[in-house]
Amino acid sequence: MPDPRLNKVMRDLWLNFGRSLLIVLSITVGVAAIGVGIGTQQTLASELPASYARILPASASLICEPFEEEMLDVVRKVPGVTAAQARYLLNTRIKTRTGSWQSIQLVVYPDYLDLQVNKISPVAGAWPPPDRQILIERGSISLTGSQPGDLLTLEMPDGTNRDLMIAGLVHDLSQPAGVFSNQVSGYITINTLEWLGYSKTYNEILIATGSVGQSEPADLQEIQNVASRVRSRVESIGNTVIWTTIQDPGQHWFQPYLTPIISFMDGLGMLALLLSGFLVINTISALLAQQIRQIGMMKAIGGRVRQISGIFTGMVTIFGLLALAIAVPLGTLGTRVCLQIISGYINFDPPAYQLSPQTVLVQAALSVLVPLFTAIFPINSGTRIPVLKALNYYGVSAPAGGRMRDADDRLERFSFLPHPLMLSLRNTFRRKSRLILTLITLTIGSAIFIAVQNVQASLLNTLDQTLQYYNFDVVVFFSRPFRVEQLAAAAKEIPSVKAAETWGSSDAHRVRSDESESDSIMFAGPPVNTEMIRPILVEGRWLVPEDQNAVVINTDLLRMEPDLGVGSNLTLRVNGKDSQWTVVGIVKSVLLGPWAYANQPYYTYKLGQYGLSSAIYLTTWQHGEADLSLAVQQIEEHLRLEKLHFNAISTVDMLKQAAILQFQVLTGFLMSMALLIALVGGLGLTGTMSLNVIERSREIGILRVIGARNHAIHSMVISEGIFIGILSWLAGCLLSIPLGKLLGNLIGEGFLQASLNDAFSPSGALIWLAIILVFSALASLAPAHQATRFPIREVLAHE
Repeated sequence: MPDPRLNKVMRDLWLNFGRSLLIVLSITVGVAAIGVGIGTQQTLASELPASYARILPASASLICEPFEEEMLDVVRKVPGVTAAQARYLLNTRIKTRTGSWQSIQLVVYPDYLDLQVNKISPVAGAWPPPDRQILIERGSISLTGSQPGDLLTLEMPDGTNRDLMIAGLVHDLSQPAGVFSNQVSGYITINTLEWLGYSKTYNEILIATGSVGQSEPADLQEIQNVASRVRSRVESIGNTVIWTTIQDPGQHWFQPYLTPIISFMDGLGMLALLLSGFLVINTISALLAQQIRQIGMMKAIGGRVRQISGIFTGMVTIFGLLALAIAVPLGTLGTRVCLQIISGYINFDPPAYQLSPQTVLVQAALSVLVPLFTAIFPINSGTRIPVLKALNYYGVSAPAGGRMRDADDRLERFSFLPHPLMLSLRNTFRRKSRLILTLITLTIGSAIFIAVQNVQASLLNTLDQTLQYYNFDVVVFFSRPFRVEQLAAAAKEIPSVKAAETWGSSDAHRVRSDESESDSIMFAGPPVNTEMIRPILVEGRWLVPEDQNAVVINTDLLRMEPDLGVGSNLTLRVNGKDSQWTVVGIVKSVLLGPWAYANQPYYTYKLGQYGLSSAIYLTTWQHGEADLSLAVQQIEEHLRLEKLHFNAISTVDMLKQAAILQFQVLTGFLMSMALLIALVGGLGLTGTMSLNVIERSREIGILRVIGARNHAIHSMVISEGIFIGILSWLAGCLLSIPLGKLLGNLIGEGFLQASLNDAFSPSGALIWLAIILVFSALASLAPAHQATRFPIREVLAHE
């Protein structure tokens, strides 16, 4: 014989199908989002390091003056070096299909079939690259606007153009996708390099440390020690190491960003699930209120509180199980989409995602336990009502008493408003507890959306202030050093150039007290009283003309070497020679890397750089986008006439756009999660409005009896939903300020290692206002339609 309690649960679910569906969908959103976070993290955390290890990544790279391949025989004999690879890097430009210029980095290996580190995989077309042809990294082919078989126009430093056919595509996991880096990566042979006008030499050494294929890579200190020995050995035979880069051992460049991104996804998914509990509370509370007399009758015939509670907890459990059945496949699909999006940015081939039992167990536990936990209080309070009180209950439409009349008196002040709107305002505050729970859900969704917009505005504000640190518009990097006087004279003849400065720059390393060396530091010698830099002092002072062995460091260097401070003695090693400096100031920096600054006269004296520079910083008369494009064109033409061969020209706007592109990866994920929470809020609002309509059935019936038309009923219900949406928007704007600051601090420290400059996004707030108005109106449409479908005879008899 069927269990009567189960029959009651199924009957209640069917009779309240719409509300049940809203609860199931709201739980589904949170559980699916958590599944996406867990699945994405598990897959990337296991597969990305494994795939990265298979390419035998370099532990360190050393940019050197041009050298012959035979130098590798010397490098391979350095203790700790297990593999060494030479290559040539050439930065230049290509013309895209649209006629615009796009930066490209040409990579040259001596033998593509015998790569010792940073292995490359063929994807399509020829392999290895044929002579006088080029292979393009698959993640950057879209930036060229071309396809394999097309000709690619390459600009040479002397201004001439060469056409190379794209012979195929390759996959280089050590390179980010072009959409992330905004740079094309191309691969050519040493013979092609010679055909382009360069000698058959190389300018970079890649080294690997530790045992090839070992499970645990060498630690960071060991890599630094090996790289230091390699640099010393290379410089001892007459070559100059320009820059050294140390890689985190065995770690893909994206892995440090993975944890905070997934943590945000999991946190916001859990928040969405908890907010769905508010809809459970509202629905169960309303259902209990409607069934008070039934509860009294069940208790009168011997039903125990535990048995009656079991009916409603069983209903909530069914909600969770139904949500789980939808959330598991939806989360699996979402994980696959998320992996494809992330992989597109980091140039990674994810394996076909397979749902793990652990993920299902977590989703199952959350989908059942969280709704049950939130429903405990209303179930407990509703089923413990005394029998006599339950049997004498008047129903949910009973008069509200003095507090409701007080609210009506206060609303009389707005008697000038249309009557349907007055009814909407009155009904909004009828059930204050339900209103509060609905507002909390919508407010949190509003606050997160606006907070994400605030974070984006803060990132852009931080970026703007960071780029203002350098007070230039255009920087030109030359293919070789030129005399400072020659560069300055050329700059004066360019009509669009207002001012120009040449800086000394060198790769330096700090020599610690134990004789160990730091990673590379950009050691710069700006002119005295330079106008190309606006230092933001954190501590101490900036350089003054009379300074000699004084140096100013930035916060990135301080983070790398935390024992330094104002007054510290700093030993810098440049080209194998040590020099002593005293730190007199610390300046703020973001996205710049470790820098140290010294006055140019003393800098050139100590380092032996007499009047040479390979870069020039320029300010222009006009700063608009079109003006800068014209200025860049004039600069290019004049430098070619002067035979000043350059590798690249960058503007501040280019730097900003490249950084914005990277920020969008993070803010895109945050925005998607904010919209999921907003979806939960919309479902909650729909459920609330549906409950309100049911409870006001008698009132709506009376309005229809006295002549209220359907559009008036629609307006009353929709106005109530919009009013709740506006209240949540106002509260969300206020909450978004501290929440945006919190998110900004977490993102700043996690991604930039520096706090963000807080900013509020008015456009974000207005966009969300438009969204919430539409959202609220749509969420109220079904309840509004429901209000006009009740038979008048039935609603007048409704309790």
